[in-house]
Amino acid sequence: RRGSDAGGVTAIVTAEVLNVRVAPGVRADIARAPLTTGESVELIGRSEDGLWYAIPLSNGGTGWIFGESLQISGDVSTLPLATVQ
Repeated sequence: RRGSDAGGVTAIVTAEVLNVRVAPGVRADIARAPLTTGESVELIGRSEDGLWYAIPLSNGGTGWIFGESLQISGDVSTLPLATVQ
């Protein structure tokens, strides 16, 4: 078993600029300033198709980032399927 770290799945951004969206999909509105190469984020959920990952936002909400722009550490199958609020 993994340690008791919250969730246990993290990712490093590999894209130069990675938009954080309010829902999974390129047509969704931008939720906050973009992430940049090398930034580390905690993943808290995944979309049903497995292409998008949910991250916590500083305002308590959830943002979505595209999985192909991430170097993921941990087992994504342990992440809950996240629903869009």
